[in-house]
Amino acid sequence: MKNVVDNRSGVSSTAECAGSGKGLRHFGFSILFHLNCSGANRIYSPIEDMCIEVMTTTKPWPKADSTCKIRGGRLIVADSERKFNFIKTTLQESAVWRTTNYWIGLSDEPVANGIFIWSDGTRASYTNWIPGEGKSATEFCVEMVRSRDYQWNDNPCWAPLRFICEYT
Repeated sequence: MKNVVDNRSGVSSTAECAGSGKGLRHFGFSILFHLNCSGANRIYSPIEDMCIEVMTTTKPWPKADSTCKIRGGRLIVADSERKFNFIKTTLQESAVWRTTNYWIGLSDEPVANGIFIWSDGTRASYTNWIPGEGKSATEFCVEMVRSRDYQWNDNPCWAPLRFICEYT
């Protein structure tokens, strides 16, 4: 049984799902890969064909990033309004998860200040900044701020926050 979000309503529910069945064709054989969304804090999105895992421990951004990688994923890449809304709705529907801020996989630390790069290596085109944020010369990592409807704020990377991993 897995948590899934209905495509039309965006409402989470529990159902059997195996992911997309993404596959690889080689020498005439098809090998299917199924997304494993098992786990208490993992939610499957059929719209985005991914799992997210809401981590309830707090870590600085670099440790959160490495934790996601060790677990076979990456810090969440909220690179579209649709994906952002899925994440926001998922957090808001949980009494436990909706109480705090979360690291996402966006940072301008490894490059020039103001050029934000996602944890998958792509440059940010979609953003959802709190007005006036995203311009600090001393804050390089990005959090979703609960009290601002999960809009984004750049924060010092050493701050311990909860975080969200993504698995595709």
